[in-house]
Amino acid sequence: MVLQECRGARRMSLRLAVACARQEAEKLSPLLRELERRGTVRPIVFERERHAFFPAEALEHAQADALLAVGPSAPGRLAALRRSHGRIPILLRPAAPPHDGSRILSSLRDDFLFRLECRYADAVLCAGSNDRKRCLRLGIAERKLHDAPFAVDNAHFAGSPHCREAAGTRRARLGIAEDEKLLLYAGKFDFRKGVHILLEQFLFLRRSGNGGKWHFALAGSGECEETLRQMAAEDSHIHLLPLPGAQELPSLLRAADLCALTPRTGLPWGALINGAMAAQRPVLVTEKAGCAPDLVEPGATGWSVDSAHPELWFDYVKGISRERLAAMGEAAGRKIRSWTPAAFADAVERAIPRKNR
Repeated sequence: MVLQECRGARRMSLRLAVACARQEAEKLSPLLRELERRGTVRPIVFERERHAFFPAEALEHAQADALLAVGPSAPGRLAALRRSHGRIPILLRPAAPPHDGSRILSSLRDDFLFRLECRYADAVLCAGSNDRKRCLRLGIAERKLHDAPFAVDNAHFAGSPHCREAAGTRRARLGIAEDEKLLLYAGKFDFRKGVHILLEQFLFLRRSGNGGKWHFALAGSGECEETLRQMAAEDSHIHLLPLPGAQELPSLLRAADLCALTPRTGLPWGALINGAMAAQRPVLVTEKAGCAPDLVEPGATGWSVDSAHPELWFDYVKGISRERLAAMGEAAGRKIRSWTPAAFADAVERAIPRKNR
């Protein structure tokens, strides 16, 4: 277990123990920095390899005033919540993907554990409408639900003049002409993310004669990388790139005209989509991405497509112009403005009972 105490705020009034799996900690960092900046809450982060739970003695050692448990349900976490119940306020931040017919037993187990955890929780922080619908379907009292949007540092992805210049340089290095368009996928090369199917459909688009002005950049690494490389060898308009670090990612997103995330199994959210929209880029996602119902306004900020029919994924973009994509990107930028770390911090402050503040 790794214990990290956020420091630097001028006024500390409440110590919030945050239990999360290590993979969740990076996603939480801009949200917790906002709480720290306000000085109303001091986040103390407990990281574990997988499940978000920790021994009761660690909670006592931290002298926490409230607990925020982040991530999917787990039996060990349930026991920790039971021990903490009644002593301090408990907030839950679930991370369940949309229901997926291919994982029925797993979904039933997750729902069962989550319902039990909610018995001991004072509040549930819903990242989006899928979380809220799931809670209501499971009979969780609506008074416990607080809308706490999934957010990234929008200003970081909005970029600077230097970032926009770097985006132009990226396009030039890839040999993309001014009148050509770039589709981007950035993330893990994972079969569950459907990236190989996305590339397959892009190749079909090119062969049909409708994709002459399109390029496709895939930035990342993972289990299906060799498969992608073999497929990419067929077409000079396909570019496999390493995934850049956090500082370079905004310029990569700005180099694109359209950003895609097409999982074929449930994905809890999809942080790339927040970043792409903050960079003023429209998005193409399947309904399996948890962010789809909240962030995608069809034809305005992007498109939500059916994961079961990949042959239709590019129907919307066959003849679209760069100017139209740019206008949609501006709409995406306006849409994402309310999905901020500040909105998350507001929800945390509302969720903690006043008597504990």
